[in-house]
This record gives sequence, C-alpha cells and structure tokens, in this order.
Amino acid sequence: MLKKLGKIGLAFILVIGLLPMISLRAYAATPSFTKTVDFPIQPPVTNASGKNVSDVDVLPDGSTAVVLNTFAYQGYSYVYSYFLKIFDSTGAPKADVPLSNLMDTYYQMTDVNMLALSDGRILITYHKSDSSPNNLQLGAAKENTPNAYFMVLNQSGQKVVGQTQINTYSAASTPALTRFVSITELSDGNIAFSWQRNDNISTATRVFTVEGDPVSGETLLVSHNASMSYVSAGDGVYMVAYNSGVGPQSDKIYLKIFSNNGDLINTIDKGIRTNEKQLYLSTLNNGNFMFSQYYYVTDSSTVSLYDKNGTSKGDFTVSGSLGESSAAIYRNGANPGFVTVSMDPTSTNAINDAYNNFKEWSGTQYAYLNYYDNDGSLVFTSDQPVDSAPVAMQGFNEATWMYAVEYYPSFRLYPTFGDKLVLVTTDNTDADHYRITAKIFETGAPAPAAIIDYAAEQLTGLTPNSAYSVNNGTAVTATADGKLAIDISWFGTSVSIVKKGDGSTTTDSPAQTLIIPSRPGAPTGVTATNETAISAKDGTLTNLTTAMEYKKGVAGTWTNISGATVTGLVPDMYYVRTKATVTAFASEAKSVTVATFVATPEVTPAAIIDYTAEQLTGLAPNGAYTVNGTAVTATTDGKLAINSGWLGTSLSIVKKGNGSTTLDSAAQTLSIPPRAGAPTGVIATDETEISANNGTLTNVTTEMEFKKGTAGVWTSVAGETVTGLDPDTYYVRTKATTTAFASEAKSVTVATFVPTPEAAPVATIDYVAEQLTGLTPSGSYTVNGTLVTATVDGELTIDSSWLGTSLSIVKKGNSSTTTDSTAQTLSIPIRPGAPIGITATDETAINANNGTLTNVTTEMEYKKGVAGAWKDVPGETVTGLTPDTYHVRTKATGAAFASASVQVAVVAFVATPEVAPAAVIDYSAEQLTGLTPNGSYTVNGASVTATANGKLAIGSSWLGTSLSLVKKGNGTTTTDSAAQTLSIPSRAGVPTGVTATDETAINANDGTLTNVTNALEYKKGTAGAWIDVSGTTVTGLTPDTYYLRTKATMTAFASEAKSVTVATFVPTPEATPTGIIDYAAEQLTGLTPSGSYTVNGTAVTATADGKLAINSSWIGTSLSIVKKGNSSTTTDSAAQTLSIPSRSVAPTGVTATGETGLNTNDGALLNVTPAMEYKKGTAGAWSDVPGTSVTGLTPDTYYVRTKATATAFTSASVQVTVSAFTKTPEATPAAVIDYATEQLVGLTPSGTYMLNDTAITVPVDGKLEIDSSWLGTSLSIIKIGDGSTTTDSAVQTLSIPSRAAAPVGVTVTDVTYNGANNGTIQNLTVHMEYKIGSTGLWTEVTDTMITDLAPDTYYVREKATATAFASIAAQVNVHDSNAVIPYAPEVTADDQNNTIVGLDTSMEFSVDDGPYVRYDGTNLPDLSGEHNVKVRVVASGSVPAGPATTLIFTINLLIPAGGLNVSAIDPSGSANNGYTQITVTPTLAEGHKLFYKNFGAGSIVVPNVGDVLIGYTLVGSEGLVPAANGDTIGIAEVDADGKVVKYGSATAAVAADTVTPGTDPVSPGTGSNSNSGTTTGNANTVVTDVIVLVNGKEENAGKATTTTSGNVRTTIIVVDPAKLLAKLDAEGNGAVVTVPVTLDSNIIVAELNGQIIKNMENASATLVFQTSKGTYTLAADEINISALAKKLGNGLKLEDITLKITISETSASMNQVVAGAASRGGFTLVAPSLDFVVTATYGTSTVEVSQFNAYVERIVPLPGGTDPNRITTGVVVEPDGTVRHVPTRFVQKDGKYYAVIKSVTNSSYSVIWHPLTFADVENHWAKDAVNDMGSRLVINGVNKTTFNPNADITRAEFAAIIVRGLGLKLGEGKTAFADVAANSWYAGAVETAYEYGLITGFEDGTFQPNAPITREQAMNIIAKAMKLTGLADQTGTVDATSILAAFTDAGNIGVWAKDSLALAAKAGLISGRGDNKLEAKANVTRAEVAVLIQRLLQKSGLID
Repeated sequence: MLKKLGKIGLAFILVIGLLPMISLRAYAATPSFTKTVDFPIQPPVTNASGKNVSDVDVLPDGSTAVVLNTFAYQGYSYVYSYFLKIFDSTGAPKADVPLSNLMDTYYQMTDVNMLALSDGRILITYHKSDSSPNNLQLGAAKENTPNAYFMVLNQSGQKVVGQTQINTYSAASTPALTRFVSITELSDGNIAFSWQRNDNISTATRVFTVEGDPVSGETLLVSHNASMSYVSAGDGVYMVAYNSGVGPQSDKIYLKIFSNNGDLINTIDKGIRTNEKQLYLSTLNNGNFMFSQYYYVTDSSTVSLYDKNGTSKGDFTVSGSLGESSAAIYRNGANPGFVTVSMDPTSTNAINDAYNNFKEWSGTQYAYLNYYDNDGSLVFTSDQPVDSAPVAMQGFNEATWMYAVEYYPSFRLYPTFGDKLVLVTTDNTDADHYRITAKIFETGAPAPAAIIDYAAEQLTGLTPNSAYSVNNGTAVTATADGKLAIDISWFGTSVSIVKKGDGSTTTDSPAQTLIIPSRPGAPTGVTATNETAISAKDGTLTNLTTAMEYKKGVAGTWTNISGATVTGLVPDMYYVRTKATVTAFASEAKSVTVATFVATPEVTPAAIIDYTAEQLTGLAPNGAYTVNGTAVTATTDGKLAINSGWLGTSLSIVKKGNGSTTLDSAAQTLSIPPRAGAPTGVIATDETEISANNGTLTNVTTEMEFKKGTAGVWTSVAGETVTGLDPDTYYVRTKATTTAFASEAKSVTVATFVPTPEAAPVATIDYVAEQLTGLTPSGSYTVNGTLVTATVDGELTIDSSWLGTSLSIVKKGNSSTTTDSTAQTLSIPIRPGAPIGITATDETAINANNGTLTNVTTEMEYKKGVAGAWKDVPGETVTGLTPDTYHVRTKATGAAFASASVQVAVVAFVATPEVAPAAVIDYSAEQLTGLTPNGSYTVNGASVTATANGKLAIGSSWLGTSLSLVKKGNGTTTTDSAAQTLSIPSRAGVPTGVTATDETAINANDGTLTNVTNALEYKKGTAGAWIDVSGTTVTGLTPDTYYLRTKATMTAFASEAKSVTVATFVPTPEATPTGIIDYAAEQLTGLTPSGSYTVNGTAVTATADGKLAINSSWIGTSLSIVKKGNSSTTTDSAAQTLSIPSRSVAPTGVTATGETGLNTNDGALLNVTPAMEYKKGTAGAWSDVPGTSVTGLTPDTYYVRTKATATAFTSASVQVTVSAFTKTPEATPAAVIDYATEQLVGLTPSGTYMLNDTAITVPVDGKLEIDSSWLGTSLSIIKIGDGSTTTDSAVQTLSIPSRAAAPVGVTVTDVTYNGANNGTIQNLTVHMEYKIGSTGLWTEVTDTMITDLAPDTYYVREKATATAFASIAAQVNVHDSNAVIPYAPEVTADDQNNTIVGLDTSMEFSVDDGPYVRYDGTNLPDLSGEHNVKVRVVASGSVPAGPATTLIFTINLLIPAGGLNVSAIDPSGSANNGYTQITVTPTLAEGHKLFYKNFGAGSIVVPNVGDVLIGYTLVGSEGLVPAANGDTIGIAEVDADGKVVKYGSATAAVAADTVTPGTDPVSPGTGSNSNSGTTTGNANTVVTDVIVLVNGKEENAGKATTTTSGNVRTTIIVVDPAKLLAKLDAEGNGAVVTVPVTLDSNIIVAELNGQIIKNMENASATLVFQTSKGTYTLAADEINISALAKKLGNGLKLEDITLKITISETSASMNQVVAGAASRGGFTLVAPSLDFVVTATYGTSTVEVSQFNAYVERIVPLPGGTDPNRITTGVVVEPDGTVRHVPTRFVQKDGKYYAVIKSVTNSSYSVIWHPLTFADVENHWAKDAVNDMGSRLVINGVNKTTFNPNADITRAEFAAIIVRGLGLKLGEGKTAFADVAANSWYAGAVETAYEYGLITGFEDGTFQPNAPITREQAMNIIAKAMKLTGLADQTGTVDATSILAAFTDAGNIGVWAKDSLALAAKAGLISGRGDNKLEAKANVTRAEVAVLIQRLLQKSGLID
C-alpha cells in the first residue's frame, strides 16, 4: 500500500499524464496506430514474487528485448538481479538470460541499461561498486574502485563483446558510484557514452567502437556538481546535454556537440536550470537534436531544436515528459516527429479526488497515443484508447492515511526501428497479483474517415487542404480545417471518397463509402401576422415547433425557434424549415410574409400666448413638437416657454407623430409680438445709517414690478414708492398684460451709509474711588482691547491688573452713525505696600465680640471680611470687634491709591455653631445630597441621620411641601446650625396614551409598548428594574404586566406609573399523524417532510422525504406518534397509535470457520441460504448470501439474518466469528558483542528491538552498530513482537565495556629524501593495527615496525580482542625530508567547562610547567581552578616537538562587558519629548541587536560577556530611549543567541520632562496608578496611592511603597482590608479583584492579610496581580489560607498573617543556571526569566505556596520586536539546571505578544524558542503533533533526528510523557510500586503521576513500567488528566454505553476502562483506528501518544 501523498505530491498527480490540452495541427500524412502484436512479458504473479521492467527496446528484425530486475536488501545494501528476455516479432519468447551471470566483476551491480544496435545486437551497460567489506561477493574478480562497463550480446543472450570498462577516472578515496550512464549509437556505428564520475560531482564523455576499442579519451564535461547528462547521435556528430553548479542561481545547463571521434565542435549555454527541471535529449529523424526540460508542477516540457552545427531551429512546449518510457522518437522510419503516451482525464481526476478528499474509488484508466510532428505540433490523439487497466482505491484508513487495497497501472512507451512503437503496461489483476504486457503498434496511412455534419451540410474529419476524389472522378479539395461542402447532387446517394496520393511518397488511400440521406419536405401549417404600428417590428410566425428554424429573406441567417411562435419580426418574406439533426439534414423551406403597418397624421396645433408666464399654452401634455424646425417638448400641462429669440417673429409649430401609429401634423403659424422698452423716471434713495437697510425706489406705479439683483424674484410695486431696501442694484419694469409681455427692465442703485468716528476719550484717575472719571455716561469703551462700559455717571472701576501699567482707551462707535475713536494713553501708578506691625486680639468669651486692632493710625482704614465696608481708624486701636478676618490699609490720597491691605484675624471663642445645611435635591435617586456623611439633622423638627455618603432619602410625605432642614450641634463643641429652607416639588401624574400589543406566537416574547417616548422608563412586574425607553416603542417583551412612568429630570421626580399588560399567545394543535410501515427499509413513511414528532414521548425528526427510521426498541410494540407543534403558532397533535410487529427469530444452524493461516483471509459462513444476508462487524454493509456458503472472509465478527419481505422485517441476526490466526511471544534476545566490528550480533535480521526503552530496527544481517554512548553502560534489550504473530520478548541485560586508552610509546622515523617513501612506525606489537589518514582502512601490524611509509598522518590503536574493543587511536606523522617543525596547535581553552578544545592524540600537554604528557584520548587532567597549560605536537621522527600553545584556565571569573562607545543627544521635534537618542560605535555585527536599561540617578550595573539580559528593552531603529535629562542609560550589544557581546553607557540629554511609560496592555484602562509619589523623608523611598479594581470598579484601597537599594528597586503594595472587604461585600460572589501596578521595579510584591484571602475564598473571588513584568491570576481557594495558618502555628488569627504575592526578575545567579540550561538544551531564550512566588508570613515564620490543585495562569509580556514564528513554549528551569515544559499558549493584543503560562506550581519561568523536527516523520500522518511535542520538550526521539513513530511505548515512557506534557514537577523517585526502583530514570515521573492520581498500578502492587501500554490503559490515565486540566468538566456527563456503541469492538473493552474511553471519545481525543474499532487491548504507538497529548493540551486550552 502507498501512503497518502503530501500537497506537493498531490499537485504532481493532478497534472501528470493528462491528455494534451493543445489544438490539433493539420498534417499532410497523418499516421494511424494499428496494434499488430500483443504478448505477455510477465504473466500474473504475486506482488512480492514478480519482476520489474528496467528497459525495453525493439530490434531491427521486430524482436523485442526487455530487461527485468528483482532486488533484495542484503548485508548493507540492495542487491539487484537482472534478466534479459527477448521475444520474436510475434511476441513468442526466444531467450531468457540471467544478466548477473554474464558480469565479470566481484561485487554487486547497481544499475543496468540497454541499447538495441542497428546490426541486431544488444549493448548492455552496468555499474559496479568497490570492494568494500560491506558489499556482497557476486563474481570472481576483485575491484578497488567503482567503475562502469558495457558488453554486447547477440539475440540468444550470448556475450559477443566482453566486459569493457567505460571510465578511466575512479578514485578509491571517493567511493561513490560511477553512474548515470547515457548511451547512443553514432552514425558510423560507434558508441558514445556520458556518465557521472564516482566523485559524485563531475561528468565525462567518451567514444568506443562496438567491439570495445576506445575511439577517444575520457573528456571531462564539468568538474563540479553535475547531476544529469544525456547523449544523442546526429549526422556525423553527437550532442551531450548536462547541468552544472550548486543552488538555483549557479545550476546551469550546457549542450556540447562532438564529432564522431570525440572532438568538441560547439558549446551552447542554456542558462540557469530553474525549478529543478529534468533534462532529456534525443534526435529526430530529420537530423535535428531535440533537447527538453520537464517541469513536474505544470506537467509540461520546454523543448529546443538544434541542427548538427548547433544552430537553433525553434522552441516549443508540449504536455508531459519526453524522457525514457514517456515518449518515442521514430528511429530510421518514414514518419517524422515523435509520440507520447497519456491517460484519460476522467480516471486521473477521480484518482486525485480520492487522494485529496480521502474517498474510495475503483474504475478503469485508459491510455492514448499522441502524435507530434518534427516542429512539436500536436497532429492528433488516438480517438480510442490504445490500452486500459483497472484502478482500485478501497478501504481508506484515516488514522494511517492508507488504503487497504490500492493499485493502478503504468503505461510506458518505447521506440523501435522503423515506424513501430511498443507500449508496455504493468497492471493488477487483483489486489495481490500483477502482470506486465506489451503491445506493438504499426504506424501507417488510413482510409478517409469523413463524417457528415448535417447542420453545416458538409463532410468533416478530412486532412486540411488535401486533395480527394468523390465517386471515382470528381476532384475536390478539403478546406484548411479539413471540411468539404456536400454537393446538392449527393443528397439521397452513396458517395465513394478517396484521399489522393502526393505522386512522390504516397499513393491513393483506400476508398471510404458514405451514404448521404435525402432532404425532408417543408413543414406545414406555418402562418404569419403583420406589423401593428409604424416600425413596430412586431410581426409573428405561428404554428411552429422547437424542431424548426427560420430566416429573414433569401440571404438571412437561419435562427433556432424556441417555442410555438416567433415574435418581434420586421416586415419581410420569412422562410421556415425543420432543423437538421445528428442524423438528418434540414428540410425544404416554407415561405410566409409579414406586411408593413400604414399610419395616420397628428391634429394641427392651436397654441395660445400666455404673456404673463411668457409661454405657449393649449398644447398636448408632454407632446413632441417642432418650432421653426427645432424639436421641443411641451410640459405635463401642455405648455412651452417662449424663447427670447421668438419675440417679434412668426412661429411654425408642428405636432410630431408618435412614431408608431401617427405621422407629423400640418403646421400652425403664430405671431409673437416684441417686448416694450424700460420705464423712465424711476430713481432710488440711499441708506441713512449703518445697516439701516432703509433705501427707497420712487416715481414707480402699480403697473410696475421690481427685483433685487439679477437673481432676485420679481415683486409687484404696491404704490408710488418702495421702502426698506438693502443697499444693492434694483431692476424695475412694466408688468405683462393679457396682450403684451413685461417691458425691458431699468436698473437703479441703493448706496450704503458711510459713518463718522467717535471723539478720543479724556479719562481722569480718581485715586480714592479707584476709578476713571470723565467718560461718556454708559459709554462703550475698550481698555487695552477689552470691552468695558462706563457707569451712568461716566465712571469706570480700575481693574487691579491695570495698576502700574499704561492703558490704551478707545471710545466704541454706536454701530449706526459712528465708528471707534482714536486711543487715549493713560498711565496708572502702582499700589503702595501694605502697612506693617498691625496686630489683633481675639474674642475672650462666647459671643463677647471684644476683639481689637492695635498699632494702627488715623491714616488707615479697616474692614471686616472681604465684603465689609472700609471704615476710618479713629485712633491707635480699634475695639469691640466681632470674630472675623479684618483687613487694614493706608487710605487713598489725591495722588495715590489706598495701599495694599494687611490681613489679621480676630478669632472667635472655641464653641461654634454648625454650618447651615446646603442640601440639594437628587430627583433621579429621590434623595437629598450634599449633607455631612452620617450627620444628624432635623427635618421639620423630626430627627433624621444622613447616610455614610451624605445622602437622605426623600419621604413620600415631603413631596409638595417646604422643608426646614437644621444641622444638629454635637452638644460639646458645636451648636445647631441655621435652618435651610428647601421646597420639594410634587410628583407628576401618570403618562397618558401608552398602550401594549400582545405576543404573536408561542414563546415569541414579541409584545410591545407603543406611544412611548425617550422621556419614559418602564419595568416588568412590580419587582422589575426600571429601564429607559429608547424610542417610540419597546419591543421583544415577554407576557407580563408592565409599568411606565416619566423619568426623573434635573428638576423633577419620576411621575406616577401607568400599568399595561402583554398577553400570552394561544396556539392551535397540529393534525394527527398517519404513519405507514415500510418493512424493507425499516422506516415509517407518510410523515411531514422534516417534521418534528414524538414517538412514545421521545423527540424524533422525519427526513426531508417524510420518513423515519424504525428504532429497534419499537419492534413488537405499539407506538404513540404525536406531531410536534412548531413552537410558534401550533401545539402538539393528537396521537396516532401504530402497532409494529415483532422481528422473527435469528436463523439457526449458521456456523463459521476461522482463518487457516496468517492473513490468509479464508474464513467461511456455512449452512446459509439465499433468503439470508450477512455483514462484517456492526458497521459493515449487509450483503446477499449467494448460495449455501460464503467464502474468502477476513477475521472478524459476522452477522447473518433472514432478509426482509413486503410484510415482515428482517429477522434477528445470529453472530458468528471468523477467528484470526493466533500469535506467540518472541524469543528472549541473545545478543553477543562482536568487539572487532563493534556491533551486536545474533539478533534477528530486520528485527525490531527496544534498547534502553528506545525502539530500533536491526539491519538485514542481524547485526547492530554499537553506539559510542553505550560504551561503559548496561543495555536492556527486548525483541518487539511483530503485532500479528508474535508479542514482545523477555529482557536481555548486556554490559558494554569502555574503550581502552590509546597506545603509548609509538614513534616514527621520517623519509630520508623527497619521494623515498621509507618512513617507519616503531615500537609496535602484533596486537595493534594502523591506517593511513582519517579515511584509510585499518591494517594489522605484523611486526614491531612498519616500513616503507610515505609522508602522511597515521593512526595506531590496539586491535579489538574477543573481549575488548579496539582502543582509542594514537595519531603520528611521517614527515617528508624537508618537513619543518609543526606550528603551535590550534587548541583553545574552554574555561567555562574546564576542557581543551581541539586536543587529539598527536599532541601532549603540560600543566603548570609540569612534565609533558601524551594525550591518549582518556587522560585529560582536572583543569578546574587556576592553571597554565601548554599544548604542543609531540616529537615525531626527525621533527622535534613543536612550539606550544599556552592556555590559561581561571576560577571562571566573570568578564564585565565593554567596548561599546555610546553617545546620547536630545532628538528634535515635539513628538520626541521625553526621549533621548543614542548612537553607538563600532557598528553592530550582522544579526546583533541593541538593548537598553534606564538606571535613572542610580549606579550602572555592567553585565558580563555572555550574560542573558534581564530587565532590558530592545532599542528601536531610530535609537530613541525614554528618559529624563541626566538619567544614566546602559546599552548592551547582544548576539543572535541573546548573549551580551559589548556594553557601554551614556548620560541622557532630554529637553523636556520624562515621558511616563504607557500602561501595559494587561493594566486597567484608567491608568490611575502613576509612577509619581510623595517623599516620606527617605530620598530612596516613594509612596503612591494604588487603585484596586473589584469587577472593574475603582477603589483607592492600597499604598505602593517603592524603595531602591543599590540597583534593585522593590515595590510593595499593601491593600487596605477595610476598603477591599466593603467592595467585596457590595459585589457578591465570583468577584475579580485586580491589583494593577505600572511601576517598573525589579521586584513587585502585593500584600494582603489572611482574613481578606479567607473572605475572598468564601466568596469564590479571584485575585489578579497585574504588573509591567507580568500578570498572576490566582483563585483565592487555591491559596488555602487555613492550611497555611496551621503550618505557621496553632490558633493564629488570619488578620495577623500576611500573604505576599511576588513577581520579580530572576536573580543573576539563577540567570546563569538558565543560560547554561539553554546552551545544553539547544534552545533560545525569548524573554527575561521571571519568578512567581506566593508566601504566608506570621512574625518571623514563613511558608511558601509551591503547589496548587488546579492550573494557575501567568501572563508574561514578550519584548518588543519579538518574532511570533520564533516562540515555542514556556519552561521552568530548576535550580539544578533541569528543564521542564509548562503548558503555554501565545496571544497578541494591541500589537504586542504575551505568553499565557498555566502551571500547578510556582517557580522561575522562561519563554523559549526550540524548533525540532524528526526526519522519519516527514511523511507521517502524525508529523505536526510529533514535531510540536518534541519542540515543547514533551517527547524525546530515539536520537536527535529519529522518532520511530510506529513503535510501541512502555507504561513508564507514557507516565513520563503525560507528566512532562502537563508541566508537573518530577518527584524524588519514592514510589508506591515494588517494581519501580528509586534510581530508575522514570521513578520521579511515576511518583508524580501517582501523587496527582493519574496512575494506580496493578492489584499486586506493581506498575510494570517496561510493559507496553495498551490503548485502554492509556485512556484511563488520560481521563484522570482531563480532571486535572478541567477538560472533564467541560466535556460534561458521559453515557458510556451510547458513546461506545459506535465502535464495533466495544465489547472487548475492560469494564474498568469503559468510562475513561467514553470520556476521551466524547472530548474528541480518540476516534478509533478504522472499521469503527477502538482496539482497546492494542498497544499505543509513539506517534499516537504525541497526537493524544497534543489534543489533551489543546482542548484543555493549555496550548495553542
């Protein structure tokens, strides 16, 4: 079976092989394809035992040669066996030769090609691999390098030319194949080859004689990266086509032309090879080379033609490929061009549709041949298929994307000598067998195939422009489109048609005899009607049929008739005939006539002049006329405006005909008099004051009219003058009369009034009164531009702002006759200073009023309060003053103002009265506001108390009265206030006119209130809430009583309420049902289509055709059927009672036989009859029983029953089982270590094993390479069952020893002179082996020395023994005689990991100047701490040890970053206020970025090189950084991994205030909590108010204290318990309490006391802690404050416990742990790590909340500029560096990305990017889930690139994956299971899974960790996980029986697992494996687990 193709593959299938979509080209000698031979190449065989076609060629004598192959995987490679079969020209076999026996080389062949030679022999090419031990022996002669060969055979299969090596270049050091051999026979009989050399990158060509002698040397075509080459022969030359280069921009195509002796003639550069197109090359029989490039996406080839010199002969494009087996070029034949094979689109589209839409399809695919000429034009496609074969795509499995049965054919086309073609078809005879057949086609000229086109009355299908003879004598020529008109004389005769030969290359064709039928007679009964109006063109033809056609006149075009009449005809002669059909010509024609209509003239016009309106009247309304020949149209009332050009002329008026029944009238002549002259003597008077608008017209009469301006309206003059005119031009004329038009108009002008200016002011200063005098009484002025008005006595108070200034005073014009005056300039002196030394004494007793002013003089004056009157001071004191504020100043003089005043206070005695109330009526709330909160008052003498917010409800008795409101004294320090008198208005009456409409349908809830306004409000029932009316109606009301009233306003209460009622709708019942039983279909019929019913009380719905399937529970019962009402206008019907008869009993005696072998599918049903039917499984389809047995059944449960009749249902079914072949356990592995080959042997070839819980497959030789990671460990080996016949074996435990150190003491001697090759290696033993270079082969050492060595690097090691591996290799060098001392080695110190990078066994090291030690691969010293290490190349031969590289190891001190020069400037533009702009040098390296941190006034903290930044922000492209002037800004350059490279700082330059950072998207929109605060005495401490939100409502309920210590800023928010509790009480259960903080601190803490948390827990409240770092959402009940209190001590009060929720940047030390984990784990940190901590504290005791019972949400904002495609998941990095996945999804809000992390623990969280793909799931159905879970660190592969998706998974592995997937923290390994060791790798996961209730183990107390987990066991764990994630609650209750009923094998599920499987199925986590089976007992594969965990997390909302 083939796996489902991917999208690209599907697109490929959609285009491959379709018939060419090209118009056919006319061709002079079109060939036809005639099948001459049809023979089998491979008779039907099983799919596994047959051969495959490699190549086909037809020999000159008509014999067919076929190369076939088989292959098998042996050793380490595929071994192919090739066979040559030869069939004679009749298709009879005449030779069958095993080609492998003819090959003379030692090792396997890898490819075979064939060329039929023109002398009848067969040339075979083949490739050979080298003599590597991995290749199998197949011959006698060994080879050192891979080569390519050819040999020549005769038609008996005998070798006539022996094996000849084609290539000369073949390097042992590059052991790829010499391959891709292309062959062509040259015009001189020699053979040209091209091939790819075994370096895999170069291509060559060469010419041989057919006898094997080289004609030319090996010519290199290209030396690099060639993948294709082809040769093809021409006339005396041959062409090679090849490609060259790497990548899409350098992969070029070249064509080279060589002479037959191999000399290069020409090179053609074809440019870039695009889209990885496939190249092909061939030669047409006109000598031109045809080069093509095939593109699979479009299924088309671009073709270029060249002659033998390389001259272009054109280009074209064809459908499909022109490669081998896709196209055939005529070889030495008469026919030009080439032929391709294609498939019919119907089957191709059906196959593609099945693949793309997961459908099943079976049918037939057809092959066609397409003939093209030498220019690439498609001449024709065979009109019938040349072959066909079956297609089957059945039993699609959605889980595996595979079909149970899948096959389709292949059609291959090959050329022959002459004009023949061979088509080879491979197709299936059934699902298990296939065959290969061949058909040979002759290509010859056919007889004509003319076809009668009855409609066009011509012959079609002829050769375009070709000559023919008809009836043996009449010469005719076909048209350019191959057609010939039928002569009238041919009707009713038989004609003979011959295609004429061209007289040179062709003769006349055979004759085609064609019968031409006669023409039918004309139709009868056809009549016509005439035209009914002028040019109406509405004639008709009647008594017609659609089988007829008609035409107008003799020359008209025949038109189809669409009904019984034809309408809209112009007058003419018409012809009607019966139309031609596909078998008959058109009939004779009948003629009929449509006559023309005769029209009458219109009535002569009688127009009358209307002089007033200046129009003609008395015309036809809307009538069309001509006036003096000009077309005009009358108005709807028959009038026509008189054109000014008509005045004084005579008009000719004609009424136009209507164009249908009337003609133009006779003309009316009408004289139009001229217009009179303008009136004389009219004059105008002008306006008399500003804007008076009082102009006049005089000397006018009532016979006149006037208008204002040209656009004004004419107005009649009422007397001798017109008054009140605006300034303007006016027109006056004599009005029209009944006999004369209005006169010409006279124009006059009313001019605008011109005013005079006011006199300049002469104001004088009055210093005492502080005013200006001498102004015009009540005059309007401006003072310094400000408008002021003088008093009635001409005075103006001096404004205090005028003192000490100069005034500009202007008298304003009066707006009628005057304008503004010129300005007076007046200097106002300043006010003298206030007197000094003034004091006051206070009142000495209550109401004593004995205060005094002292230190005053008589030049002073004083006043009481601001509003008091100034009084003269009588002496040095002023006595008897009441308590108040007093002002004292020096009095004004004649030249100076009164001085400024000094303010002193006489303080009243302590006891004071209350302030008088100032209550305000709130009409909406019906209460008084503005009172003292909780204050005591009397209202009309009655005591009342205001609420806590200073309000007092208005009593109903107060309405319409006046209240006396007094604030009561407190009895100690205050007395009663004065009374406030407040009038309370009455309530308005009820609104009138309001009505209601009732409900119109059942539960329609569509009642309305009408006649309402926006001023009203309404409520439902007495307890409803009042709702505003938003229009004139209220709709959508449920039936009830409603109350309406006028809403309260700012000055009035709501009115009395009016009640109205919306009544409930009363429906009608449905008609009683009349259902009828259909026994065969087991359904009820006769019901209402799609109608809703109840059957015995259960709701059902009829189908669209009024049917209802009969439920099995109804059989044998009486049904009560009720038609359900429509829920709007009808109710349920009366019941129909219908008896359903019982089902007959199941047939007896039926038995089944089981499968007799593995997958034989030969079960049978016995003792059955044709009256029965059967099905496979519960979901199978019922099939008729054909006889007394049913055979060929696959293992399953089968059901048999008696079929239904017209009066009885099918019987009950009997269940029988066709059992499957049983399986046995695998044998325990007995793997043995082969130390020499370093592999495990003794394993089952190709067997699947589990090694240390990793699934692997053993190669075909039963050997397994030992991975280097296994050395020194113990392996656990299990043989995996095959899933069909065997189960897993017991465990074999095998210890793998470590590798020994490299041998020591090995020395060398160098060569004595260049080229001597006499170097040696000494101090060896026979237990060693050596090799030359890193790629050489190991050779045994046979002595203590190896001699005759060339200069090179050598490796020496101890050989493997029977009990030990080969040692680590020692590296030595044999030098040339001129060798120099080696350079110091390129080694480096990895100081972080205390190791040396680049160290190998050719080197030695010295630590701290100690002796040098030769490195043997195992003896690296301990380099922790401070060390000085020298490394050098050891002395070798004559070359002494080289200079040393010195490495310094330190105590791993951190290196502060630097090297970045930073400058900061103030950017220009107001938009950049609050920013500084930074620049850096040197320029950033590619891929690096800048990040900043604002340290404010604090000290900068320089990060270390390699640090991952915390608290830094990406610098934008413009370099803008928010800052205040003088802030210290740190700038870091980081690399692509986010690590610090360089660092620098600068002082911010900002010309504006600091811009407050914007609120985070997770903070409240009000932005209430700013970064400002009040200093409390400590310069490093700032306190701010915090707005806490409860359900979004603000409450100032907290204080934020921010302290700075060094570079760490900490903010602690303490929530006010009283305020928060009050809010919680008001909001009720389920409240959300949000503590938002926008302060950018390193550590942010929210503090609440335990009692608040307990109250929140009782109210099911949720706490949301929002910060700029992240957001923490925590349900109060997850904190479990009572349990925390018990941990802190006994009897503690909750209000004494402080709960702290902390979000903080991860510490520097922990950041180092995180960075190390990222490096080891291969992931990238996307955002700074954050710590989330919850603690409870009492006194000095603190406990941490580290684990929750449900998932808790954290939202982490990601840095700006984050690429959403480079984010994977959130993780927790533990302090020991271990990493675990936590479920994470990502959201975008306001353009910023956030990570939403959900976890059941608190820890340090990081967001990472970790892309991971496994190569072996690229085409797997579970690819996306596997790669997603791998990237998230949930699942692991068997290695870095392999996942092994189809392997089973153990219970321990599943426990580990479910724990990792849920993000749970691993336990310490202490489990409850006896068989889980504490030190096993899975112990921690098993412990955690057990603690969370995910696993329980078996009844015997074991867990069986290494057993494969079954599907039902896995689902049981998943169901428990669903409870933890909340998915179980979302899924709801589960009816296991009904859900599992959908699966045919539900009965196999364990009772204990049914609920779990049903829950998982309902949640959509599982859907079965196919055939509606759950296979609960089957094992779960690794791929299924990946998909299962992904679905669990996605559906739980934990990941995207």
